[in-house]
Amino acid sequence: MPLTPAGSFDAELTAIRTNRAIGAVTPTVLTTRGEASELQPPGSVAVVVAPAGSAELARLAEAVRGNDLGAIEDIVGRANRAIADRTPVGFEHLSEVVGATSSFVDVSYAGAPISSTLFAVDGVPVTRAVLPYAGGALDADRFQAVEYAAGEPGAHDVLIVVHEPEPNDVVERVLAGLPADSEALKIGVSAVAEECTATATPVVVAVTVAIVATAVTSCAPKFNDSEFAINPAEDLADIAPQLGVRQLVAMRQAKFAV
Repeated sequence: MPLTPAGSFDAELTAIRTNRAIGAVTPTVLTTRGEASELQPPGSVAVVVAPAGSAELARLAEAVRGNDLGAIEDIVGRANRAIADRTPVGFEHLSEVVGATSSFVDVSYAGAPISSTLFAVDGVPVTRAVLPYAGGALDADRFQAVEYAAGEPGAHDVLIVVHEPEPNDVVERVLAGLPADSEALKIGVSAVAEECTATATPVVVAVTVAIVATAVTSCAPKFNDSEFAINPAEDLADIAPQLGVRQLVAMRQAKFAV
């Protein structure tokens, strides 16, 4: 069965958003470092949503603050097992799946979209998107979450966890040269926000037609296959900062993409 190009899906999403009430959601933004957790690896940003007032999301936030890897593994592990029990649905059905939800959340950083159409699902403790992150300082106040609701907004809470990568002199030099107005390049985006055809892993949906995992799919950015692809990593110091940061994001994505 032919798949719907991401551009077509974006147009369908725009139509869905037009007919919905809009509400801002203030995300909780946390920063962590060190070894990988069940939630995410170093060099990534996790966007996590759950029903408003969720005890599970509050517990996850507390576990991240305390670097409690056991508690993180428990919550995310239960979410993964719940997702594994759902029925895979292909990319070509995403717009009808999203349209059937009561509300969903889009997240941006510095005005640039990084994750879209995330929403809570009955029986799944948390829904998450894991995005590649080049490194460098991020301003928590520049993360924005917007809920699109068929009724009144306010159905979701949002947690964003920035897991810093290991320090690296080359990476730091690349990031130091990045202009302030290009800061959003430090974070990659979910597959549905890329301008590419839908070759992503099938999303997982509930029997009630609720989407679970739009943004844990992987679709390599075009520059990753272009003549500008840089290897080894040390060569990053010799190219324009914007391209270097994009290549860093691509390298992170290639390392942990699912």
